[in-house]
Amino acid sequence: MKTKSKPKRDRAWGIYYNGKLTEVVGGEKPGRYLSTGRKRITRNNEAQKARLALKVVFTFLAVTSIYTAFFEKMPTTVQVEAVEQETEPPSFPAEFVSADIPAGTRDLQARERSDLFVKYFGKDAKIMKAICKAENTAEDPLAIGDKHLTFWENGKLYGMSVGLCQVRILPGRNITVEQMQIPEENIKKSKEIFDSQGFNAWTCYKNKSYLRHLN
Repeated sequence: MKTKSKPKRDRAWGIYYNGKLTEVVGGEKPGRYLSTGRKRITRNNEAQKARLALKVVFTFLAVTSIYTAFFEKMPTTVQVEAVEQETEPPSFPAEFVSADIPAGTRDLQARERSDLFVKYFGKDAKIMKAICKAENTAEDPLAIGDKHLTFWENGKLYGMSVGLCQVRILPGRNITVEQMQIPEENIKKSKEIFDSQGFNAWTCYKNKSYLRHLN
């Protein structure tokens, strides 16, 4: 009695990548192969490697093109804007106290100052003296005020107010700090300013704060 031989079945081949089954080829029932868990190398191993290599190359090219496109949009140079820095004004009053100022200037007597106001202002001496007292309460001939209004022009510092009547050092006035720290020079220059602008050249006249010193 002849026994029926079992039909031959094609063997299934499993394709693995990094230890993981990625594809099953051949065989009538590839599922049976999956259940066994056996690992075999396919005859098409070289082709699989070639396809994998192509994938790696294409992925690398894609990433490179994206990276290049991104960085091409970024500026290649950095523009640095030069910021002009204002020179800090010198400290007051050390840089402006000259050795040429006559000794005893700070201690000039009140009567002598009054004589100077009368000499240059005549009948307006009383008002001008009150204005100067309001501008310079200490009546310090070396006083320097309005430091916050200073500015540089052609390498020279301007804008501060100096002396008994706080005469401002401004371009075109042709005066120096040292000159305005001499009482007579200060009062004399104040008269020139008064002749062209009147008492309104002094803030303490416009805001009437000079009135409290008028006696």
